[in-house]
Amino acid sequence: MGVVWRAHAPRLAREVAINVLAAPPAGDAAGIARLERARRARSLDPDDAMLLYNLACIFLLAGLRGEALDVLERLVAAGTNRPRWIRHDSHLAPLRDDARCLAALARPEAAAPSVA
Repeated sequence: MGVVWRAHAPRLAREVAINVLAAPPAGDAAGIARLERARRARSLDPDDAMLLYNLACIFLLAGLRGEALDVLERLVAAGTNRPRWIRHDSHLAPLRDDARCLAALARPEAAAPSVA
């Protein structure tokens, strides 16, 4: 499923956990089941910003670029208050040059000041 590393975040002045997720290999029934649970979670609360953010990372790491972009667009439309995270999170780096991602980040909703 992935690895969790412990690191020190100087800006936060505390220890943090860094999750490194691995995409499920083709034919991995448990990995496919986890992706289906993620999709169900989205259907239960389609505007939860933290859920949408994490789903974008999960889908991208699973190689589901289109689904990751769908979720990212929904996240911005829902009014994320963390546009800076989208612009700087290494998990989302492969999306940042995509036209859909650039368009989402250009929306007024994505211009809100970031708290973190």
